[in-house]
Amino acid sequence: MLTLGKTTGDGQTTTTVPLDEVVCVRFGPGASPGFAARAALLNLPVWRCFSLECANGDYVDISATNDEDAATWCVGLRSFVDKQRGVVLGHRRHDDAWVYRAQQFHWQRARMKLRYR
Repeated sequence: MLTLGKTTGDGQTTTTVPLDEVVCVRFGPGASPGFAARAALLNLPVWRCFSLECANGDYVDISATNDEDAATWCVGLRSFVDKQRGVVLGHRRHDDAWVYRAQQFHWQRARMKLRYR
């Protein structure tokens, strides 16, 4: 279970997501329908935004406060979800696949920074 919290004008709100229902972790401006527009309204860098896609079709949109947190959460959650679902990246062992995901994430983030700055 993953519990996310945010502070609003009315206080603290939380969202709880069962990780066994997450089918995909999507990163960037196309992470979920409408996420890019909301990120732009809130002045959030798109390379710090990602979404959890749930089995029922819902999305939980998340933004990190800095680049390092975004990388850690996105790559970590992708690795966890893929391992839980039995996803194998070619012939890679899980520890090698984590390195591959991290490299893929950083390359994708670099392209976004060049495009959206």
